Amino acid sequence: MTKKLPKMLEYYNATPSERKAIRNTESFKKTVLAGMPKSKKELLLTEAAEEDTLLQEEVLKTIVEGARRWRCMRDLLPIEKTNTNSVRVVYQDSASGFAAEIPEGGKIPVNHDSFSYTTINIKKYGDRPTITEDLIEDCLWDRVALELDRLGERMENTFNRECMDAMLSSSPNTSNATAGGLTPKNIATAIKNVKVNGYMPTHLVLHPTADGELMQSDYLLKANESGSDRLLRNGDVGELFGLRKFIYSIENGNWNDTDGSGYYAWVGDPSRYAKVMMRREISFKKYEDPIYDLIGISATMRFGVGKLQNDAGEFIVNASS
Repeated sequence: MTKKLPKMLEYYNATPSERKAIRNTESFKKTVLAGMPKSKKELLLTEAAEEDTLLQEEVLKTIVEGARRWRCMRDLLPIEKTNTNSVRVVYQDSASGFAAEIPEGGKIPVNHDSFSYTTINIKKYGDRPTITEDLIEDCLWDRVALELDRLGERMENTFNRECMDAMLSSSPNTSNATAGGLTPKNIATAIKNVKVNGYMPTHLVLHPTADGELMQSDYLLKANESGSDRLLRNGDVGELFGLRKFIYSIENGNWNDTDGSGYYAWVGDPSRYAKVMMRREISFKKYEDPIYDLIGISATMRFGVGKLQNDAGEFIVNASS
């Protein structure tokens, strides 16, 4: 979280004479004015009536920044915009993976694909931070900014959770990790299983527990000893078997697991496995008073997630669960 929003809140809550003094401070110049486009800077310094839009922009940036730290599913699953509250998504269910041999002058046969569909219903999610009149009256601007930052975290965590719920639906394919924790061998097995089903896995999603176990794997530690020290230097195994890696973590939850299966890693092709239909991204209502309307601020988003082809991915189950 940056210091820009608290400084802007302090500025907007000040009297005209106090604003002039604030503008001349080094902290205001460094945190607010530095890097600001000339047009916006002039708008702020001339105290125009429209200046509250600058604060609204910064409020939204703070919410988005809080969400960015928890990004996972937003970068993993395909997202399509929609303008309706229910979407029927058609996908290829099965088809021959080969072309036919054609004799000279022979007729080319039609490859009949089999299609299925799923209906993705759009739902609305929202949250309201704890910004009280006391916080405003006492000018606790750092606390206000923190509440907005945490609002972004909760919204993104909700997005991740709903995506994971969809991925875990309909009895997902699973394989077991070894008793000693997740190893590259377990991931290789999951890759093999997905390929046998006719799909090409491209991504790896890890729970923090699985990520920690993977970093302790003898295979990777030996790789470090042989000269590949990226893991020890950066704490990151990078791509593994050509799979792009993501860490999925959510507060007070273990992959939203409610059946005791202990899912904690996933391998597959996300573009074939599930899809997000986005009706409206994270947004909040504009307000007239740049300070006191923060008490009633709330953020909402509308989206839906649907699972497509179950065989396009496989979950690895924690053997110790």
